[in-house]
This record gives sequence, structure tokens and C-alpha cells, in this order.
Amino acid sequence: MDEKVLSSVTAFAAEHGFAIKDGEPALKKLSGGNSHVTWQGTFSGSRLVIKVAQPDGPLAPYDVGHEARMMQLAWEGAVPAPQVVGYYQQDGEQFIVMHHVAGDAPSLWEVAKWLGDKETEERLAIARNFLSLLPAMHAVVLEDAETLERHYQAYLEKLVSDLEDAARNVITLPPTFRKARDWLIANSKLCEGVAPRLHHGDFRLGNAVFADDAVVAMLDWERAMAGHPMHDLGFLCLPGMKIGDRICGLLSQDELHVLWPEISDEPFDLKTIGYFRIMSMFSELCYMTRAMCRLAEGRARLSGARALPLIARLHHDLIASIIAWENDDVTL
Repeated sequence: MDEKVLSSVTAFAAEHGFAIKDGEPALKKLSGGNSHVTWQGTFSGSRLVIKVAQPDGPLAPYDVGHEARMMQLAWEGAVPAPQVVGYYQQDGEQFIVMHHVAGDAPSLWEVAKWLGDKETEERLAIARNFLSLLPAMHAVVLEDAETLERHYQAYLEKLVSDLEDAARNVITLPPTFRKARDWLIANSKLCEGVAPRLHHGDFRLGNAVFADDAVVAMLDWERAMAGHPMHDLGFLCLPGMKIGDRICGLLSQDELHVLWPEISDEPFDLKTIGYFRIMSMFSELCYMTRAMCRLAEGRARLSGARALPLIARLHHDLIASIIAWENDDVTL
């Protein structure tokens, strides 16, 4: 960890009752992504995690205060999430300090190995445990949020506005972005009358911490916001997170359909899930394209070789999925 950041972290921890003792903090890097670097350390005998936002991340600037508030809201609502100690935003430094949660967080590429030779019943039990996070989040109603139709209109308009600002001196964007935005806004009427709920925004297996096949924490709340109960499920069903015929490598569409009534009172409506799957493709496409524009101007760290094929696939899948949705031919 950078010495300046370490000094800020140590002082912050001490202010919150976690002054270091001899041999502490004994920091260990847990992950070093483009957006954040995450560390584990011992402070006053307690294991804490420090998530440091990178100023040159692909989607900078980040707001760790927002993430900390969303994580605390989840924790207070009995949603499995790390307990937040606090956050720091000063002098160009941003980090969150939270309590450590022990367990495994398998990435998409590790799912097959992680599942090993588990029988179908065991695999579906894990899927049920994971998906049970959704009704827990649905129980967190955001009282002060605006209507979902207005919320999503503002959200979609900002996605395109931020992308256009980043692309202005780099590339000419294809009309797909504005057309897809307008299509999503026009069809947001399916949100009418639905109360805004807590939406994680990055609901994937790799953000879930498992212990003995049970989910003990959901990580990475930086994209959390008010949303529709089916938004996170639509994100989970992104084409890029499918392995063979299994959504996120865990279960097929038919298995999800059978499991869903056991998990949630929300109706399993393919058109609604398909709509939020399309919105998730669109948001990922906007994020990735914006990141590439920042990279082209030397303002972001990112592997262009990895990002470009993802952008091409998202663009293709987005158009194909809108056509299928219009023809009532939704497949997850």
C-alpha cells in the first residue's frame, strides 16, 4: 500500500477505535483490479478490509461514500454484507474500511472447479442460497426514492451523457446508444406502480462470499441504487456470464424457473427479466465504451485487448435481444 494512503488508513482506523498494536497492521493484498485495490489487515486485533478507489480507474471518479452508505443500508436490512467501519474522502484519497468476512468468492472462470463433482441437488441448493439474497434486498424499500420510471429515465440519460462526454474527442459513437436508451425509456412503463427496492447493480457469483455453501456476504456495492426487484436478476442473466446453458455457471433457465417460486413472491415474468437483462447489457456497453475512451486519452488503466471483444459482443447481443424481446422470444 502507498505510504501516504497507509498513513491515512492507520489514522482513520485509530479514530474509529482500531489503533494498531505491535506487528500490525500486517497488510495483505486481496485483489488489485483496475477500479479498486483491496487490502486485509489487523488493527487492534480485529481483521479489517480496506477498499481503496483508484483515481485513474476506468470509471473514475468513484464515490466511496455512496458505496459505504448502500452497504450499511443492506447490513441494517439483514442483507448479508460486510459491516462498514467508515469511509474516507480527502485530498484525492478514497477508501472504505469494513470488517472482514471469511469465505470463498468464486469467479465465473472458477465455478466449474469450485462446484467440483457436486450432484444436481447440491448445485441447486447453492443456487437457491445465492438467489435468496434477492428477496432479502427486495425487502429493503427505499422510501425517499422517486418513481422508478423517472429514476430509470434519469439513470439512462446520464449513462449516455457521460459516455458522450468521454467520447467527444475520441470517437464518433454509433446511433445504437441513443436508440437503445430511448427504447429502454419508452418501455420503462413496466415499472409503473412498483416500489423502488435496493438494487445491488453488480449481482454476480464473484461478488458473493460463501462459507459451507451459504452466502455470508455480498461485496462491491458501488453500483447499488434504487431499482426494480427484477433488475439484479436481469443482470445475473447477462449472456457474458453464461457457461454452456447455465446462468452464471450455476443453473439453467428451466431450473431457475422451477426454483424461483420457492425463493420469491415476485412473479417470474420473462418479459420483465428480459427487459432488465437488456438494460444491464446497455449499461455494461456504456461503461466499457466510456472506459475505452478514457484509456485512449491516457486517463484510465484498462486492458484494451480484453475490453474491445467485450464491447463488440455487448453491442451485438444488445441489438439481438431487443429484437427478440419485441417478438416475445425472450431467452435468458
